[in-house]
Amino acid sequence: MAYNLATSCKGAVSNIRKQRALENSARIVGNGRARSAESQLESNAAELLEILYFVHDKGISAIGATMRGPLSRTQASILWLIRSEGENSRSMLRKDVAKRLHNWFDLGSPAITTALQGLAEPPLRLVRLVGNANSGREKKVILTVKGERFVASMAERGQHLVQELMTELQKSLSEDEIASGLEFLRASVSFFQRIYPARAAKSRISRIGTSVRAGLELKEAPQ
Repeated sequence: MAYNLATSCKGAVSNIRKQRALENSARIVGNGRARSAESQLESNAAELLEILYFVHDKGISAIGATMRGPLSRTQASILWLIRSEGENSRSMLRKDVAKRLHNWFDLGSPAITTALQGLAEPPLRLVRLVGNANSGREKKVILTVKGERFVASMAERGQHLVQELMTELQKSLSEDEIASGLEFLRASVSFFQRIYPARAAKSRISRIGTSVRAGLELKEAPQ
């Protein structure tokens, strides 16, 4: 009986030691995985930052240059702004246009006035400046029929370039991988809209590639 009790006690102690060893091992593995996951997150974030900067600096600039055609970057920005955030995608108060361009590109009133005059006068005639019914002093910028056609052509040119990109991607990526990439970009747009709600207000972005307002970003004041 005593032998059996001693044997049982030794077995119990041995089992406890084994359990603790397993728990310690699992804890070490868990800590290692946590450190590995944290390291991977840092690595991915660093790489993504480099990619985003390159896209902002090179890719978006290429899209903007393709879309704007003969217009200056300021003029193209005004038209795309009206399309993206204007009333019925056709009109916008001049003060709102000026505010957006100032906030985004640090443009002053003279540069904006010059760009609007160029858009309104021959040979372009893409917009009209009319008085606002709610304020005699305030002007409204309205796309002309010619302006609407030009904005549509801007979208077509931009989409054509993006289609070329998609065709190139299909050579090395599967449809599922491309779809996952688009989903990642949509989620990224939602994230930035949440942390910058003022810029997301009234935005009509529903799919990546249909609104490339950033592609019209100015790096310097137009000549």
